[in-house]
Amino acid sequence: SIIEGYGAKISRRKTGYNVTAFIMVNVERNGNDDEFRSKILSFPQVLECHHIVGAFDYLLKVLVKTPDELEQFLMAQLNEIPMVTSSQTFMCLSTVKEEWNV
Repeated sequence: SIIEGYGAKISRRKTGYNVTAFIMVNVERNGNDDEFRSKILSFPQVLECHHIVGAFDYLLKVLVKTPDELEQFLMAQLNEIPMVTSSQTFMCLSTVKEEWNV
């Protein structure tokens, strides 16, 4: 089926989730990303995780309430995954366009 699900689009700011960040991640080049992927799936802050080509291996879209929560996520969760070798974080100032589908 072409329809994968239904849902409501919630105003993030009205729920207190004010910080959207995009995090570029590099992992060890051992060919097995299963540990990284399973950890990412367990983090509720991660809205999206994309395996990408280029200078980084993965792109994460993360949603938290405050910059302090973002720091906590980076230091206590993401950077604690042993196979993560580096990351670069971009905080979103505002969203001009965000669509669910084509």
